[in-house]
Amino acid sequence: MVAAVFDGNRAERRRRAFALGGRYGESAMAQAGPKEGPLLSEVEGWGPEACRRQLSAALPRLFSLYQATDSGIQHIYILRILTQRFLPHIKLSELEKGFFSKIFPKTIELFDLLLCEISAEATRLTNKNVQLNMTLRNHLQALIHMLEVLTDCVQHICSRQEMVPLEHVCNLPSSVLHVIKNTFLHCKSSESLYAECLHMVSDLLQSLFKGTYSLQKQLMLLLDILSINSCATEDSIRIMTSGVYF
Repeated sequence: MVAAVFDGNRAERRRRAFALGGRYGESAMAQAGPKEGPLLSEVEGWGPEACRRQLSAALPRLFSLYQATDSGIQHIYILRILTQRFLPHIKLSELEKGFFSKIFPKTIELFDLLLCEISAEATRLTNKNVQLNMTLRNHLQALIHMLEVLTDCVQHICSRQEMVPLEHVCNLPSSVLHVIKNTFLHCKSSESLYAECLHMVSDLLQSLFKGTYSLQKQLMLLLDILSINSCATEDSIRIMTSGVYF
């Protein structure tokens, strides 16, 4: 299914980009092109007030960079900037249309690609293949970073301590649910998937499981404060009852 989303050349470029590893901020800045670099560097120097003032001007440019980049490192770097620096300044009524619907489809696409790559690499892993082990660890670390970003998003909504209409944040719980279910399935099959090489990545798999469990708990808190109207769709009802099936 992932192969149907990505053409061969584009998917290969992304696989290579994820394999670079490194610290996300520094690596992303190093990979940024001549147009992207100045913007990312400038935003890094903004405080909360500057982010609030520049919200309407900066968001479209950052969304454009996020959609266009083939670098997995830069994807997560820009996602962090968007969620940590700009999300707190967006009105609740504008979150779904103006923010979540613009970032989460791409985030889930990226997550599916990563998980597919990790599963394929795990079956080829050997004790002697140092480069593949490094690539696999970088991919697992990328998943952990994604979990952290999603957790921050959920915590931000829960911190409002008030009922939140589902239509204002619809992409958030559905995306989180997708990530949780598929990550837990990967962890559950890790013993057979990684076989005798499980010990080589067990530390990251443990962190991945803990991060997913933490995100699950946050999702349950989020579901408690979501409200739906009488015209709720089947998808809305599925989201609201999703916690029952964990």
